[in-house]
Amino acid sequence: MEEPSNPGGGGGHGGGRSVVIAGGGGVASLRGESAVDYLDELWPSRPSSAAAMLAQIWVDHLASSERFTHSVSVVDFDPEIWEVRIHLDGVDNLESKIGRDDITYMNIVAMIENLGYSIKDLIYCRQSDGKDRRAVVATNQSYASHSSGTSAVGVVVKYAAPVVYDFGPPVVYAVDTKGQVFTSQTSSTAGSGNLYQCTQESTNLQKRKAIQIAENVDDAIFVEEDDGDGSIFFEMGEVDFAAMEEIRRKEDMDIAEKIEEMRRKREDPMLQCEATEIKGEKTFLIRKMMLKHTSETTTDTTRVSARWLAAKYESLFRSDPNTTIQTVIDSARQHFGVEVPKMMAYRAKWLAIDVVLGDHRQQYVRLRDFAQTVVDTNPGSRVIVTTVTPAPSVENPHPGPTFHGLFFCINGAREGFLKGCRPFIGLDGCFVKLCTGAQILAATGRDGNNNMYPLAFAVVPKEDIANWCWFLTQLKYTLGGESGEFGYYTIMSDRQKGLLKAVNTVFPNCPQRYCLRHIYANFQTAGFRGEDLKKCMDAAAYAYHKDHFDIAMENLKAESEEAWAWLSKIPVHTWARHAFDTNCKTDLVVNNLSEVFNRYILDVRKKPVRTMIEEIKNKMMTRYHDKRVGAANARWEITPHFTEMLDLSNKYSRFCTPRVVDIGLWQVTNRKSDAIHAVNLEARTCGCRRWDVTGMPCNHACSAIIKAKQVPEHYVSNFFKKQMYVEAFKPIIYPVPGQHDWTKTDTPAIIPPHFYINKGIKQEKIRNGKFEVPKPKEISRMGTITCSNCKLQGHKYTSYTKDLRPDLLIRKNKHVV
Repeated sequence: MEEPSNPGGGGGHGGGRSVVIAGGGGVASLRGESAVDYLDELWPSRPSSAAAMLAQIWVDHLASSERFTHSVSVVDFDPEIWEVRIHLDGVDNLESKIGRDDITYMNIVAMIENLGYSIKDLIYCRQSDGKDRRAVVATNQSYASHSSGTSAVGVVVKYAAPVVYDFGPPVVYAVDTKGQVFTSQTSSTAGSGNLYQCTQESTNLQKRKAIQIAENVDDAIFVEEDDGDGSIFFEMGEVDFAAMEEIRRKEDMDIAEKIEEMRRKREDPMLQCEATEIKGEKTFLIRKMMLKHTSETTTDTTRVSARWLAAKYESLFRSDPNTTIQTVIDSARQHFGVEVPKMMAYRAKWLAIDVVLGDHRQQYVRLRDFAQTVVDTNPGSRVIVTTVTPAPSVENPHPGPTFHGLFFCINGAREGFLKGCRPFIGLDGCFVKLCTGAQILAATGRDGNNNMYPLAFAVVPKEDIANWCWFLTQLKYTLGGESGEFGYYTIMSDRQKGLLKAVNTVFPNCPQRYCLRHIYANFQTAGFRGEDLKKCMDAAAYAYHKDHFDIAMENLKAESEEAWAWLSKIPVHTWARHAFDTNCKTDLVVNNLSEVFNRYILDVRKKPVRTMIEEIKNKMMTRYHDKRVGAANARWEITPHFTEMLDLSNKYSRFCTPRVVDIGLWQVTNRKSDAIHAVNLEARTCGCRRWDVTGMPCNHACSAIIKAKQVPEHYVSNFFKKQMYVEAFKPIIYPVPGQHDWTKTDTPAIIPPHFYINKGIKQEKIRNGKFEVPKPKEISRMGTITCSNCKLQGHKYTSYTKDLRPDLLIRKNKHVV
């Protein structure tokens, strides 16, 4: 091995050389010339020519080495300067100041190589004894003295004090006659220059953290924590490749032995069994043995039972009690690979349903605690639970309180209806999809956008006069009587006998309306069927003016005098628009919104009673929040539905000729029909009665308003403006805690009602009426779509290419002005 050209390499020593970088780590050694080539292959990335050139400049300019750098990523005028000391055996230390960004593995190696060392020199490291790191250099020297043919080099990197740069005029030095150097007088102005101190901290090398070195270098050089004085010690040592290879070989052998042991346990049947010794005998009882199956897989003979299937699919029936047996059969085949007979699937279904119904019964026990919790969390709510005590019998000589009915009206819905909705209530009932035969009685209103407004509902055993009277009585107490802030409530029903008697009993002073759809169903049942009769009946019901109503009834009488007589027996003010009351500001002739509520709760009607009530409350809670947010962000002042109506009236107002009669009183002539109507802007009435009933200016009123140089929007009823709409959804429906936080009431446990379990296929689809026209059976739904603009089938108004009506145009634009 060649001698180093630099005298600092310890030229007096023979053999290989060694470089010692002070720091921690184990001792590894590689000696002998035969390892040189192997070491050269495993040596990490060599210092680049730029690093070697920079190291040469640093060695040549030790006093001002901090001025030289090879960093080009950022121009750093304020570097952090560190001291680098290289300790050599018997030679003066090499001390240099280098910027913190330049202290890298390659640069330190380049400086050491610049002293005459190369990669063929022997490299080793020593274990630190935990003492002061500055004493490591002496320890290395001591070690070197005991190791013949070796030299030691120690590298210490220490944080230096910030360098102060003087950017003022240069200092001028002079030599006197005695040869002594002194400062010239011309440098007195140097003090006026600006002094700058290097305080840059945001550099790549973080104090007390490791230096990021080359990706392929493992354990070659890293930074230990400093000793509190800013010193950092590098560690670099040789690698004992033979020892490392031996360690890897042992690890591979251990892994192979473990794999072989696992294979042996898997193949040895005696190692795959669990057995216990029989007390008093030299016998073992094998409790479990895992052997390989030698027979072919089959799905015909299995140990699957109906009880096992019921336990596996209990959660499925809990989420949907109407799950079909074919679903169970297919699921068992897919998940377990077994064929389940149809009768076994039937038995499993009813076993699972028995468990689910047990949970249904359990929810009745503390129903009064739940009701009290709702009232406590939502003050002002009305939640009533009623029970009945049946007569003693042989089977039950001491009967307890049995569930009868539950009334639910949360305070947020009550306040919103009283302050922001029209005084209009729709009543209807629907079945609960349970085995108790219970029904839901519901009361709904209409918000400012003519959408459904859930108000109150009740769960009762059946829909009869007594239950309707109980429900309407609770509703009357909730609303505070038959009338509210906006007058008497108009009540609309389906003309069911028990409901009619209940309304007349509880709300005798309130106007009533009957659903035209149910009237027509009774009309058909009475034997009056045919499209011509239906057209006459619709024309009479939808007419706003009595003259038009009389014409339609005359046409009906001409078609069938018996049909005319049958329809005339029904009070006209309950089904004909021209005779409707004008207080509720709605022209509804069908009770479709009550049907919408039934559809609204369709997915929860099959759940247990308390769960069903909670889910309906949650639906209302989320709905009210969405409406509040939508109203707060809305840019309209009149709700979208009635904005469309007003635009349509403005369009047809061009066919009207208004003439002023007095202040606020106009005579309007319709040029198409030659009809003349009186419009009173102060009373907001029109002779056609459309404005009176709906609260929206008709085309006659719009023509007079425009002629009076006013805005039709100012004459729209307040029920349809943003302020009232916000008031309807302003009250908050607060959450109700779970059963663990219910209010405990001192009431007896409630016995659940009787469950009627009728095994077999249940009726799921809605049964059409006897004379109801079935839906078309076209494959495409487009065959039943009718365009709202041209009244032709096969397309929607959104894809219509010609001019749209104003109301449809604003609807298509999503009410964006």
